[in-house]
Amino acid sequence: MLLALAVALPFVMLTSGIMWQLANNERETRREAILFSTRTLMNAVDTVLNKQIAVGQMLASSPALDAGDFAALRTSSSPLMYRLLDMLGQQLARDLRRISRARSRRESQLADEREAA
Repeated sequence: MLLALAVALPFVMLTSGIMWQLANNERETRREAILFSTRTLMNAVDTVLNKQIAVGQMLASSPALDAGDFAALRTSSSPLMYRLLDMLGQQLARDLRRISRARSRRESQLADEREAA
């Protein structure tokens, strides 16, 4: 019995060590994959932010925008800028519609609460 334990114990310890090393390797591989994905996402977000900053700086330095002359801004801007202004306008319109719907829902809830009281 003691002999069996003396023979089996090194194999159990070796197996445990191998499993421990495999778990560490797997953990490190996952960590590296997550870091790679995070860097890729970070670079993509950074690119988008840099473009938006450049557009913001260009808009901030626009004399036509300061004067409120949107027609001149459209004619003086590039097609890309025109598309951007259009996208911003569409986003603003979507936001305003969303706010309007939320406000009307809230008003109807308040009216229902007043009727119930």
